[in-house]
Amino acid sequence: MGEAPGAVECVEGRPFVGPAGQLLRITLLKGIEHLCFLTNILACRPTEQGGLANRRPSSTESTNCLFRVFQLWDVLQPSVVVLLGRTALNHLVSHLPGYSAAYAEELGIERPGNPLIVHTYHPSYILRSGGLESPNAQTRKALTDYKGIRTHILMAAEETNNATT
Repeated sequence: MGEAPGAVECVEGRPFVGPAGQLLRITLLKGIEHLCFLTNILACRPTEQGGLANRRPSSTESTNCLFRVFQLWDVLQPSVVVLLGRTALNHLVSHLPGYSAAYAEELGIERPGNPLIVHTYHPSYILRSGGLESPNAQTRKALTDYKGIRTHILMAAEETNNATT
């Protein structure tokens, strides 16, 4: 779950199809995308400068859109929720009483299915930091996080398969 659609996502009408989404698909989601539902806290792109530039969503905007996120959770009952980037973490956690926004903190919440909530770097951060070609410490940390998250997703899928068979 990211913060909001970017310019490419607005044109395509789907989340994570721009450069950050492409990076996400070749790293975190490679081979497991069919197990995942991609979304953002906001369903529409917050802009400034006449629509030419993205901006971070305001607290009011995220509050107005989080009902949709929680409705999706009620329907999908995810086992793992991955928050991509600080903005998604801060906006979601501010609506979950008793939780802090510390980096990489795993949070259990009282929602259907009790999903494991994990936080890591947004793939756009990796792109802004030199990409996969020139990984810095944060990029290496993000890729390590992605591997761990993939493991959580695969384990949750296996548990679900075992419970239904």
